[in-house]
Amino acid sequence: MVLLYGEQSNVVTQYLLQQAEEQRESVDKLEDEIAHITDELSKGFATHEGPFVKELDSTLQMLGVTRQQYFGGVFVGNHVHKSLQISSIEALCGAMVATALREIPSILSDVMVTATTFRSILAQFGRCHELYDGNYINEYNASQLAAAIPSFMESFRRAFPKATTPIKMHLLEDHALQWANRMHVGFGLLGEQGAESIHAKFNTLLSQYNTMHDKVKKLLCIVKQHFLTLSTAPHITPPKKRKQ
Repeated sequence: MVLLYGEQSNVVTQYLLQQAEEQRESVDKLEDEIAHITDELSKGFATHEGPFVKELDSTLQMLGVTRQQYFGGVFVGNHVHKSLQISSIEALCGAMVATALREIPSILSDVMVTATTFRSILAQFGRCHELYDGNYINEYNASQLAAAIPSFMESFRRAFPKATTPIKMHLLEDHALQWANRMHVGFGLLGEQGAESIHAKFNTLLSQYNTMHDKVKKLLCIVKQHFLTLSTAPHITPPKKRKQ
């Protein structure tokens, strides 16, 4: 009986020793990982080498969007339109969450909150952009813009309370609606991006007249159609004839 008890005690002791060894190995592995991460952080890294930036750049390339180096890495032309599509916003925010889950699970909950914030802000700004992207702004669109701009600005300030207001955001908040009510177009037609926007609309119209073989007549039809799209509002009157 004593012999049997001694064997059982020995088995339990060996089991406990094995568990302790496994726990020790696990702790050693975690300490090695912490030491490696600490060493990497102490070296520092360029912002473009971070896992989130790399993943976002990869997602932008997948969407056909390129950050222009000669413009400080910002978007130009029709890439703004692409980036503000709901599907593009979902892809970009989803890439942030996927990267956190894969690379740094410990910050996943924070990244999910950040993704939700940007998903909302970008969607609201996309709505503003949609309303003044170069189309004719009628009374209904102006009323929609009057609601969309304050909603976007409120969300922006709530998310970034210490951020300053860039000059273009000031124009959007304090002058865009006044301009739209007066001129019935957005600011975009005054700059290069506006010309790019019109270029995209011409490409759309081109697809409607591709069956025409005469290039001059085809271009004339496109220009006429674009003119009619912008000038069919009832309040627009033709210029008065000068007296001879």
